[in-house]
Amino acid sequence: MREDNTLGPYVVRRQRPLPGGGWLVASPTALERFDADGKSLWRLAEDRIWVPELDSLNADQSRWYRCDRDGLVRCIDPATGKTLWDFKMPFASRLAAFGDAVVAGATNGALAVIDAAGKVTWQTRIRGHHELSGAPYPAYVQAAIARDPDSSAEFYAEGI
Repeated sequence: MREDNTLGPYVVRRQRPLPGGGWLVASPTALERFDADGKSLWRLAEDRIWVPELDSLNADQSRWYRCDRDGLVRCIDPATGKTLWDFKMPFASRLAAFGDAVVAGATNGALAVIDAAGKVTWQTRIRGHHELSGAPYPAYVQAAIARDPDSSAEFYAEGI
């Protein structure tokens, strides 16, 4: 609701509470930090389109990771709003923070572990680790089903 009591545009926001009060609010074009009283401490806004569903905050809440729709992964210090580093993935990537690093997994199968300094410590491409069929894919799947019977019961003794 605006100050003049009219409705503004609908904006998807993702809020993350922080220790000691306050929170981070992420939208596709901005990231903003508020203190426990609701006062804005800093705001980052730009024309770049971020995907808030891909955002990840590390366990000690010292690094906020974002990925834009073109695969740019950005590490931000939540205390100051400063960008610590940027890294380009080939496509938009799912992010999983651990310690001061982040794992970025793109839709094309590219995986990378990026450390606290923004350097890649490990990377691979998942598609390079399995055999591609020479046959049409539906025929390949049918042959695999016939060759490898369902063994779900061995893994899920209680049923699925």
